[in-house]
Formats: sequence, C-alpha cells, structure tokens
Amino acid sequence: MNITSANYPHVKEYVVSWKKAIQLAKDQPELIIRIDWNMEKTAADTLKWFISALNNRINSRGQDYQRGKNDCQDYYWQARRDQRAIRDRLSHRLIIRQFETKECRNRFSYLLFKEE
Repeated sequence: MNITSANYPHVKEYVVSWKKAIQLAKDQPELIIRIDWNMEKTAADTLKWFISALNNRINSRGQDYQRGKNDCQDYYWQARRDQRAIRDRLSHRLIIRQFETKECRNRFSYLLFKEE
C-alpha cells in the first residue's frame, strides 16, 4: 500500500484504496492489514499511515516549485515601474517611450509616445 506513481498510476486506483482504508478504519479498527511484505498495522493505524503518506507525497511534489516569472522579484519591480509610468501618463505629466514588461507593452501600447 505504498503511495507511489508505480503503485497508483491512475487516480481511480488511488481513490479506491483511500476509500477502502477509511471504511476499514471505521468498521474494524483493530483488523490487522498487511501493507507491504514487511509491514502490518491495524486498520486505524493504516488510515493514519495513509494520510501521512498522502501528505508526504503532496509535500514532495511542492518542493522546488517555481511559479514562473511572476514569482521573481525583478518582474515585480518592472511591473511596478510600468504601473507608475501609466499613472504618470494618465495624469498628463510624462511621456512614456517604452514599457519594461511584455504584458504592459501588449496591453498599453496606445499610451506610448510615437514620434512622427
């Protein structure tokens, strides 16, 4: 009953095992269950182990996760400078010649000063 991609390649198989563990823990908490070739636990302990294994799997997938450019401090400051430039342009104080972020260039290109 190891929770790995090899043992549970499809979500359906994983959910069936999860429901089975919950049901056994409710109906017969003292029932001995063989989890692996060298591990036997009661149904109540198996449910605790199953939840712990699930949390470990979730946590292992979340480590070293990069959200992308929006998670970068430099991008934050570029977007902040673009926001300030737009605010200055709309209050008719400055001319904007370029934006730092791609999103602002695409969305607010009409605010850029164009030499004729």
